[in-house]
Amino acid sequence: MRRTVQRWTSAGFVALLLLFLMGCGQVGPATGAGQGGGATDSATKVTTMTPSSGSVTLRLGQAHAGVTDTVSVTVVNGLPPPILVEDHQSECTVVTLERQADGGWLVVAPCQLETPTLLQSIRSGATQTVMLRPAGGLQPRVWQAGTYRFALSYSVGEKGQRNLADVAPASIVYSQTFTIG
Repeated sequence: MRRTVQRWTSAGFVALLLLFLMGCGQVGPATGAGQGGGATDSATKVTTMTPSSGSVTLRLGQAHAGVTDTVSVTVVNGLPPPILVEDHQSECTVVTLERQADGGWLVVAPCQLETPTLLQSIRSGATQTVMLRPAGGLQPRVWQAGTYRFALSYSVGEKGQRNLADVAPASIVYSQTFTIG
């Protein structure tokens, strides 16, 4: 009996530790726009429209943007259940902006808030448009010229779920590439 209580206590401690560590935002030097720390003046708009049935997609707001332009992407939940996304991505939104460099992809404007990461729910059939503006970076208020894409990591599940075992494993979807510059 005592061993069972010790196991449950240990398991509870490990679960709390994992939840605490997962809730921490990314801390470290920024690479690209948004270096100044904290949230920027990015905007998010949620609407309902007919999504691509059976998938989560990212629709670009532009194929090309200038170095001082706002860039946008629309998250479309075409799945029957809601999806859960984390809010500590680029410029503290739900999407990650990536720039192609040296044969790989670098995260641009990582969230520098030192607050717990929160889950946001996007219901079935809903869309969420995210707009990012150049903020910090190598040259303030200017994106670095190059090829970019957006990434979205999501899980299937309800926002109120507390048990990570009840949430489907995370999936990642990418937008088409676009250029800045």
